[in-house]
Amino acid sequence: MLKKITLNILFLILTSVCFGQYDEKIMTYNIFAKGNSNSDYQEVIDAIQEINPDICALQEVDNKYHSDIDVSKLISKASSMHQIFHTLYQFPSGGKVGDAMLYRSIPKSNDLKKVPANLEVGSGSIIISETIVEMNNSKVAIYNTHLTW
Repeated sequence: MLKKITLNILFLILTSVCFGQYDEKIMTYNIFAKGNSNSDYQEVIDAIQEINPDICALQEVDNKYHSDIDVSKLISKASSMHQIFHTLYQFPSGGKVGDAMLYRSIPKSNDLKKVPANLEVGSGSIIISETIVEMNNSKVAIYNTHLTW
């Protein structure tokens, strides 16, 4: 029991030190397209708010597939971030699953690239979203993808 408490305290200290020492933070999170209600995504929202990234790349984002929730909008609004959603797969019901990028400030450019792939589901390609942002007077390219489905 003491060992577990000690490890938890050590983790909290290291997390506090690591999360606080950078000028810009980029985060990635596979959210597993899991939710049927707003509360299903509270853990994701809490993690994003805790880390407070400048950019957050999300994979397996549900857009009105499992429910009527546009998950990237829900998370971006709760995290006070801008969002861009890219569809990986459009379901016959009208719902979508894809990747999203969340930003503190609006990016300079955003593009969607498709890489041919041998997939059993979807369009037969892997999407890669490319976003160009300016950080410390430098242009930075950030790529987001989900390689397996």
